[in-house]
Amino acid sequence: MSSTRDYIAQHKEAWIEQMIETGVPASITAVQGIIESANGERVPGGNSNNQFGITAGKEWEKLGGKSVMASDNGNQRKFRAYASVSDSFLDHAALLRISYSKCFDLDPLDYKGWAKGLKAGGYAEDPSYAQVLINNVEHLNLHELDKEAQRRAKERGVGIGYLWKGEDGLERAKEARKVLAQASTSGNPYSSQLASTIDNKPTQNTTSNINTPNQNKNALAQMLGLDTEPMQTLFSMLGISGKSHTIPDGPFDYSKIVPGTKAVYLDKTAKGTKLTYDIGYGQQTKMLTKEEIASIQEILKNPYYQLEERAQHLGDVLHGAIISHQTQIAFDRAQAEYESKQLENQQSINFSV
Repeated sequence: MSSTRDYIAQHKEAWIEQMIETGVPASITAVQGIIESANGERVPGGNSNNQFGITAGKEWEKLGGKSVMASDNGNQRKFRAYASVSDSFLDHAALLRISYSKCFDLDPLDYKGWAKGLKAGGYAEDPSYAQVLINNVEHLNLHELDKEAQRRAKERGVGIGYLWKGEDGLERAKEARKVLAQASTSGNPYSSQLASTIDNKPTQNTTSNINTPNQNKNALAQMLGLDTEPMQTLFSMLGISGKSHTIPDGPFDYSKIVPGTKAVYLDKTAKGTKLTYDIGYGQQTKMLTKEEIASIQEILKNPYYQLEERAQHLGDVLHGAIISHQTQIAFDRAQAEYESKQLENQQSINFSV
């Protein structure tokens, strides 16, 4: 059974990044998902990935969206099904952008205003709904996610919600819903399909952040210190080809995007994905965990990232994997030294006796 802490840890990156892109506070997405899905344990039909209990009306069916039948207070109703949990988060954001647009005029850090705005807009019948959201946001410190999103946005030189601002942003939210519906039927997450809906539709004041892949190839090549050609495998890894989002075979050195390293390689093996790195003490290796692989896949599938952002986030994940490995090595060494010393002490005691 998933705990609230586990649920937050699993999805906080998605909530933060989605806030930067869509403008929906991460705290609001988080608290509604926590409450309405019971930390992901209570979803319609059991496997619909629907974290918010959003029903499947005529519009969803018209778009070709998949649905499941499930009980709702004793009655059978149709609920939307998604290709992934991330798709559910994005459709929730689209719902708010389309149906609760007044909330987007609020300060993105004003989670209290958002909670009250959703209640006033008819999101829930419970008269205490807004206060329930506010209390849980504060109890779980979810507003810290909003602050982190703002920090990252400032660092990247973009405004919160830059993709869904204005009328163009509203149309983009509608396009996202359409793609999500289609993805639910195909079983493939929205990412590769959604990219085609945004490549050539920059919103106001964001033209430097929404570019077509070809415009960024040379910049990424320079960042990685590689020739522009041949780089097709690397572009495929970064989600450019649309054919594959898996980690490729090939001797690519990613050290230029991983701080403090001399060499960083990824290789597929029969046992999984192997990370080989050198931080100045010779080459060391570890197998990437499922969580690390999942983080990389999310980065590669996110259609909103320009290539430099993909490279930066990929570097962050690999850097974190190296730090984790070094920490484990240090712990194992300390544990071995402790056990060796304990054994020496025991032998000394036995000898004395």
